[in-house]
Amino acid sequence: MAKKSITLNGFLGGINKDADASDIISEGSDLDEVVSSENIFLDYKGKIVTEHPDIKSSRGVGSFDNGDIYGNISGTSYATLTGGSAGDWDGQKGTFNDGWAEDNSSMPITQTSTTGSGSGILVQMRTSASNVTTLTILQTGSGYDHDDKITFTEPGGSGTVSLRVNTQLSGFLGGENWLNLGSSNDSTADRALVYDYTFYQNTGIYKMGEAITYSGDSEYIINTPTTGVFNNPVANDQHNGVDVKIAGGRENSINLFLGKTALDNDLSQGMIMDETSLGGKGGHLSDPTDYVLYSICRDITDDGFGGSWTHWNQTSPSHESNSSVGYRILGGAYAHRWKFAASGAGHRYSAAVTINSDAGYEPIAANFIDLGQASGEIHQPASGTGNTSNPTSPDSVTNNPGIDYPYSNNESNNWPASDTPRDVTEADTINFWKALDWAKETHNALTEGKSGATTGEGGDYETFAHTVSEAVGSSSAIYFRTGACRMDGTGAIDSTEDGRYGKCVDITNRDIALEVFLTFSGNIYAFDSIWVCAYGRPPGEAYSHNRSMGSALGDDGFRFDGTPKSKNIKLWQIPRSRLVDKKANEGFVKLITSHSAAIHEGENFDPRGVTWIALGYTFNDDMDIMLSNHIPVLQVKEFAFLEAGTYGWGGSDWKIYQTFIQNKHESLLKAYEAVWAGQDSELSLSIYKPNVTLGTSSGGNIYIQQLDDSGVSVGDPYKLAEWSYEKGVKSVKDDFFAPWNNTTNSQKVSFKTLPLRSTYTFESGVPIDTTSLNALYKTSAVVGRQVYIGNCAIEKAQKCITTDDNYTLETNLIQPDELLSVHRTDKYITRQKGSWTNATAVIKFTGVALAGETIKITSTDGTAVTYTAASSENTAANEFSVATGASENMTSLVACINAAEGHQGKIQVYDASGVSADDNQIYLTQVVAGEAGNTTIVNKVTNAIHRDFREGDSEFSVGDQVITKGLPHSLDGTYTIASFATVNITNDKMVFTTNLNGSVTDAAVGNDAGEELVRFNAFEGSYDGSLILKSMIGKAAGFSNEQFIDLEFGGDTINVMESSGDRLLVFSTMKLSIINVAQDVEFMDATFDYYGVDKHRQVCKVGEGVAWINQSGVFFFDGQQVVILTDKKMSTVEITNDECAVGYDAGRNLLWCWTHKHDIHFYSFTTSSWVGEIHHSTGYAGAYNGDSLPDTNIVGGPYGYSYYEKNHNTVSSTQYLGTSRAAARYDRTGILFQTGKISLGNIGRRKKFYKLYVTALNAQQVQILVRTDESPSTFTAVFTGSLVDGENAISLTSSGLLSSSSVGKYLEIKITEQNSSTNPARSDMEIGDITIIYREKGLK
Repeated sequence: MAKKSITLNGFLGGINKDADASDIISEGSDLDEVVSSENIFLDYKGKIVTEHPDIKSSRGVGSFDNGDIYGNISGTSYATLTGGSAGDWDGQKGTFNDGWAEDNSSMPITQTSTTGSGSGILVQMRTSASNVTTLTILQTGSGYDHDDKITFTEPGGSGTVSLRVNTQLSGFLGGENWLNLGSSNDSTADRALVYDYTFYQNTGIYKMGEAITYSGDSEYIINTPTTGVFNNPVANDQHNGVDVKIAGGRENSINLFLGKTALDNDLSQGMIMDETSLGGKGGHLSDPTDYVLYSICRDITDDGFGGSWTHWNQTSPSHESNSSVGYRILGGAYAHRWKFAASGAGHRYSAAVTINSDAGYEPIAANFIDLGQASGEIHQPASGTGNTSNPTSPDSVTNNPGIDYPYSNNESNNWPASDTPRDVTEADTINFWKALDWAKETHNALTEGKSGATTGEGGDYETFAHTVSEAVGSSSAIYFRTGACRMDGTGAIDSTEDGRYGKCVDITNRDIALEVFLTFSGNIYAFDSIWVCAYGRPPGEAYSHNRSMGSALGDDGFRFDGTPKSKNIKLWQIPRSRLVDKKANEGFVKLITSHSAAIHEGENFDPRGVTWIALGYTFNDDMDIMLSNHIPVLQVKEFAFLEAGTYGWGGSDWKIYQTFIQNKHESLLKAYEAVWAGQDSELSLSIYKPNVTLGTSSGGNIYIQQLDDSGVSVGDPYKLAEWSYEKGVKSVKDDFFAPWNNTTNSQKVSFKTLPLRSTYTFESGVPIDTTSLNALYKTSAVVGRQVYIGNCAIEKAQKCITTDDNYTLETNLIQPDELLSVHRTDKYITRQKGSWTNATAVIKFTGVALAGETIKITSTDGTAVTYTAASSENTAANEFSVATGASENMTSLVACINAAEGHQGKIQVYDASGVSADDNQIYLTQVVAGEAGNTTIVNKVTNAIHRDFREGDSEFSVGDQVITKGLPHSLDGTYTIASFATVNITNDKMVFTTNLNGSVTDAAVGNDAGEELVRFNAFEGSYDGSLILKSMIGKAAGFSNEQFIDLEFGGDTINVMESSGDRLLVFSTMKLSIINVAQDVEFMDATFDYYGVDKHRQVCKVGEGVAWINQSGVFFFDGQQVVILTDKKMSTVEITNDECAVGYDAGRNLLWCWTHKHDIHFYSFTTSSWVGEIHHSTGYAGAYNGDSLPDTNIVGGPYGYSYYEKNHNTVSSTQYLGTSRAAARYDRTGILFQTGKISLGNIGRRKKFYKLYVTALNAQQVQILVRTDESPSTFTAVFTGSLVDGENAISLTSSGLLSSSSVGKYLEIKITEQNSSTNPARSDMEIGDITIIYREKGLK
């Protein structure tokens, strides 16, 4: 029979491990397969090659130092080697003795040792017959540093040579700077990402937009403000939030009285009749006694005010001799003894102005303001002989009315030299008392002079005999002389006697603004009404008319009841029912009364020519209403006339919120404690710049939300403004920021109605019910513009502690700063003033408490107890002793709190009295944890300051994972809480399971010892393995606990997530879940049991597809379906689940599959077949020498390479795939190319084999072997040596290489290197056609 041939041209069918060798396709087609292709590859059409895919290191050796080589070869020294760089080192290297691979041998050599931590380098030292040595770096290794000395030992000998590293590959590839390491890389993490020539390695790391972040990244943990006060009396630069003030619009308003802390005062100072400074010191209001007086309603039957009246600050007209005592209404002389001793026919209680509200309590003596000396009647000169009561001290200005005298506590003079003057800028509250019968009050005989008086605070009240009978139940009113009129009702006025606003003031279309507190809550039904009266005549009328503010109740008087009412007045009534409905009996509220709501307007009244305006109140009976502790009946913070308009704020209460904006992500809403009572006026919002410690890049938003009648929030909060530390404030209506006002350290925006332009949900994307935005997680994936994180531990609590002792949160509060001490090796952090687990508070006495003063404390369960200072301690009555000193006060108060009638078992108390740093101070801790413990301390002790209970809503627990930021000396990190050890509240320890980071032993944090702001974020101690959270669209961080997917695995755990188009692939330990996320609501596309993975290195992206490996096989999801790549050809390959990985090589379109740490198989997406394999145990395999198993996933990066990290337990070593080694190097060992049983069409028919024709290139030092079924267990070498470039004819019948018959039913071909020890093959070898010449034998 004629001879035949078959040509095998490449083997694009790839490796087939599953089929029997007789079933391997060998037809001379593109489907031809092989049994094995180790260290030789089939992915090129028409040829097989030794050009193998390579692994290189970004910290491999680039070159050795030319002049710094040490060693001894077989006891003989050698000359210094010269030349060399990455790649071939071809220079003359000196003369080596016997033993160093002579005669052109090329044995690769690994390092024996190194002074550094690098590994994996492979060199080749070739010594020619003439002893010329050439060194080549075959494998760069990884983890090497400059000046590392690497030692090699001669093969088969004892000589060594040491080479010092000169350059590395860490920063260069093709001459370009290409791969840096992320500054926060975690070498233990198993997830990697490459972007912008930087290799990042962190748990769960991902890139969204330009942001790169990971689990526990403090830069993308979104913190919520914790400080900031709404309408803070003294706004501050807060350390973790901003102060804001909201005021009703004051533009063109007439402010008769505006308290410093009024809700709608954004001036931060008081105001009387639109002036903030009094005469005599450069002010404009020459003397308040010329413009302001009070009058009483002596009896309810009087039906009006004016029956008795006097100037504010004027002495009693009945007692000329008491002028030296100084009965001042706007300045309480002599503390409690005199401050209510109001002039006015002997009545004791009338009206006074104080520097703060002391809401609902007796104003303390030091808070009264002295507005100036009495100047007599208005027709007398403002200064001169008619004003003889003006003294010359303390400023030596004679006869100067309106000087701001200090409050006096000295009975013989009007001022002690050391006192601080009280100015109008500090005026805060008008306090009204009900005038009571003198004899009824004191129960003393009425005698001329003093009775039972003692000097100093706490003595009996002065009593005087009176020649007139007194009525019980007198009320009072305040008159403001706005225009030209007399104050005494006698004589004629002239042009010099204008009011504060000139001839008159125009109140046309102006509404009345009142901020009031009806403090007489003990018998509220005895209170009748608040009254406002304005007197107005046509402004063009001649001023010869005697417009009196005097006692007449006739045509010019303030008559609120009866007839006839004046024809010249307009009268408004605010009844008790309206006050109670607005809860004015519970605290200060703002009321707006329309100009059209008057109950009377006289026929001659003209709003354009108003010359006086009065404010008063009445009771509905004559009952004795004196309150204990001399509590005022009514308190007023604002009395003004505002321009009427169409506004959208009235009729509702409003809640104000702040947020932080951090890296373009917005925090949760933080509500300010106070509520703003809306009014029919413009809203003026002032935002105060925070402290620089918060960061120059800090910013946030301010929102407002309407409340319904029951105080429940209505709808989504609306945005008012944005603030930026660097830029200032931008209204939601504006496009640009207005810079901070450097004088006020604030900026203001205004709104007539609620701006409907944006809401919190629209701005942030955060669902309104969200309670947590942060989580720790094990894995992540980005799908489109949304991030998914899986296997999550949700944040529980945040704490922000300031250690800057310059902060002041609010007036009359304990400073918020505290010391932290960090004990690194003892594993704990101690805080000084707070608790890690429960709400805490502080009370400090600065002096002795006064009898009757109180402190009200509330525990977590709502138990409120008022502790009262008394002459002696009585714990049963909750009375603590005023004792003789502050320390004794504190000790007695502690005893009361610890008593059964107090807060025994509900509040723990630590008495720090006597401790130098905390003298006269007690620390209180709520026994029951929780947000309900954040209660307010109502402190009415003059000589005490406090800090309310706080941090009840930020409880830390054992097992929590805590991330710290702001600790000094690089102590920051993520730690697990082991326990808490509280010695006392000043030594509250949080103990961790491990040492803290850094190298210091201990560190103090505070008093400028470290950072001034330390943050602690606590997360659940255990991860929810079934939970997936998702970010807001377009946001790189912020994971609402309201936006989640719960797979409810019931024991299975999410380990890896990856994306493919609009599919989210979720790999748990047991299965793969494919979730369709194309719509707003995600749904499950499919689940695949047995497709799960444990580590990120088992999954990689392949274009838009995803490949993965586990012990069941290798799989690929192409966006539509899952393909089993190992099915039918490689399913029998054993895959070790703990030692498997996949990575994509875009350069050759290969999938690298580690089936074991020493074994790699290659799948070609070009040929759709398995095209090569490497087994380290068979010998050197280029860059794969030793364990090359990645420690992270393999991820694409610059130049089309794919990167991963190796040896993360020893040194950071970044390696990459994507290059191929094809240089002419003799380094190919372990080559094994083996066909199946080539049966030539009929496995049952015998053939005679004659020749092989092999087309080759660079095929040097190779061996070709064959076998047939005649000798099925043994391959016979038919060629050894170097093939010529081109076609090579190899006889199968000569030289006795085969049995003499050279026959068989099939032929198997194997190609290897010539000798794996001494003669490796070249790395650029190619085998093209393999042609078999044969003849079929006849059938028998």
